[in-house]
Amino acid sequence: MEPAKRDELLAKIAICVEWIYDAGETAPYAEYENQLRDYQTVGQPCLWRFRFYETLPDQHKAFDQMKVTIESKLSSPNVSHLTDEQI
Repeated sequence: MEPAKRDELLAKIAICVEWIYDAGETAPYAEYENQLRDYQTVGQPCLWRFRFYETLPDQHKAFDQMKVTIESKLSSPNVSHLTDEQI
């Protein structure tokens, strides 16, 4: 994560936590929704990147396995009579 984005996210977290324990204790529900929306504009993209990179090794492994499966099927005797243009 870029340092500027990380600092922005940490600042938003600090503001949210401070608000929850201060004005948030007596705030109406609409105010909670506004605070959540403000936090999500910064936090949600960070969460999506984290989840993407967390699953990337599994996706890479699945791709490699599929590649091996396809290559083995293409080299089998059932399709050996086909030319490169037909494959």
